[in-house]
Amino acid sequence: MNAMVKQVVEGTHQLGTSKIVLGRLRGIRDNGRKGAKGNAVVNNFWSFNHIVRRFREKAEEYGIKVRMSIQRIM
Repeated sequence: MNAMVKQVVEGTHQLGTSKIVLGRLRGIRDNGRKGAKGNAVVNNFWSFNHIVRRFREKAEEYGIKVRMSIQRIM
């Protein structure tokens, strides 16, 4: 997860981005994945708040603001 956050923030920095907007996913459990593998992917992942915190910490190093979207992403 840390590598993913770093890659996204560094990539957006190189593009000259000044703000990253994050939103919560909606209906992620209704995407057709069934069985143990699908449940493991959905339930054994980092908490959303932890990911947001990591984005904010890493983006701050690059002078990029992070904010939450009011709308949920479908």
